Amino acid sequence: MLLGKSLDAVYCSDLIRTVKGAEIIGGPHGAKAVSRAEFRERGVGLWEGMSYDEIEAAYPEDWNAWLGDIVHFVPPGGESLLEVSARVLPALNDTLAAHRGKEVVLVGHGGVNRIILSHAMGLDMKNIFRIEQRYGALNIIDFYDDGMPVVKLLNG
Repeated sequence: MLLGKSLDAVYCSDLIRTVKGAEIIGGPHGAKAVSRAEFRERGVGLWEGMSYDEIEAAYPEDWNAWLGDIVHFVPPGGESLLEVSARVLPALNDTLAAHRGKEVVLVGHGGVNRIILSHAMGLDMKNIFRIEQRYGALNIIDFYDDGMPVVKLLNG
């Protein structure tokens, strides 16, 4: 779907899985991958690598606190969705401003993608997990100068 497009820039987090993906996508277009730590996935601290069932069993109080406030809750050693949003959205705005009117790809992570999609659709972040993000999903968002983004494709 991207092969027939002219890509002006390819961004990603600084994690190897997105860097490799960005290099693969950008290569045929002559677009070098630009990595930014701001686009990293949410850090979940002690929960890293655990399934939801494992987290609930090992940290029942934290699990219930997270369910009660998924936007503000900070997992032990991690960051809240609000904190992730506060680093992702300014980086996105900088990227868009640097490439106004151009085709830009962001190779991201599920949580980062959901934050950007929630922002684009004007959704409250408490509803972030209502947006499914499959591995390898392609989302297309047109960002216009009037500040009204349009989500054109989700999970393509």
